[in-house]
Amino acid sequence: MVGNKIDKVQLNETARKIKKEEAQEFADKEGIYFEEVSALTDTNVRITFENLLNQVLEVKKKQEVDENGGQATEAVRYKKLQPDVGGTGGSMHKKKGGCC
Repeated sequence: MVGNKIDKVQLNETARKIKKEEAQEFADKEGIYFEEVSALTDTNVRITFENLLNQVLEVKKKQEVDENGGQATEAVRYKKLQPDVGGTGGSMHKKKGGCC
């Protein structure tokens, strides 16, 4: 769950429609990811996309393991993505290591 336009709240707290604590409590209760972002100021946008993508990949990996009778054969090709902090254009890259 992503709360957008936090730049407006940073300027004026009364602009907030839902308290951050309420949103976090709901996300915790439902077992889902929660982050507040601002596309305008680029606050938490990249890390939120990376976290959400990693969660999708984890679900896919688990589905493949379950479909394969508990064996992690093909599922190992899904690697967690890490931010490219080296500054090569802001893209993500596969975590290094292993055979793939």
